[in-house]
Amino acid sequence: METHVAAMNLVDGCLVTTIQFDLNRQVLKVLQEEVLQKLQETRARGLILDCSALALMDSQDFDGLKRLTAMASLLGAQSVFVGLSPGIVSSLVELDVEIDDVQATLTLEDAFTLCQSPHSQDKSLEDDSQVDSHECP
Repeated sequence: METHVAAMNLVDGCLVTTIQFDLNRQVLKVLQEEVLQKLQETRARGLILDCSALALMDSQDFDGLKRLTAMASLLGAQSVFVGLSPGIVSSLVELDVEIDDVQATLTLEDAFTLCQSPHSQDKSLEDDSQVDSHECP
């Protein structure tokens, strides 16, 4: 019987990948193979990496996931991380990992929205960065 490192489901044109095991080099390699194969088979336009089950993630694990998102991009899929815990986020920032090209949301619903309309999300982020002077004392 074959063991998978992630549960994968195609929902609304997005491949939702729930990582089920703590990451290491071997798990990342298997995850990469499984996800890329499934993206090719389904022609999904989005890849949602659900990390909510992960208790730990170091910079090498995160870099491995970022490489996977780059590969997915070459297959035409926009990638979004979802469910990163506050502890993981804090650790990654403290480790000074590169997060500029990373798209992340708190919920699956937000991840689907981001995958389905990337340009409107970019605009809303720009709009959010503008502060109305009437709101701040």
